[in-house]
Amino acid sequence: MSNTYGFVHLLRLFVRMTEMLGYTKWKAQTLEMISRHCQDFLMFLSKNKDQYYNLDEDYETAPPDYQKRVWAAPTA
Repeated sequence: MSNTYGFVHLLRLFVRMTEMLGYTKWKAQTLEMISRHCQDFLMFLSKNKDQYYNLDEDYETAPPDYQKRVWAAPTA
């Protein structure tokens, strides 16, 4: 599974994390604890990114025709 959904997808999850947590009814203390753990984990990933991510092997630039279609598509 990590061959398909790897490092970049994990980081994208964290970008959306704040919005997703906004839909919960958790106490502020719980949200603060989650935030601290997320920050710690992101610091770990930052310090160890070379171990988990290789730009040349792990990321492909989408072909120009795909990019044109995606950027021309209407947004919701």
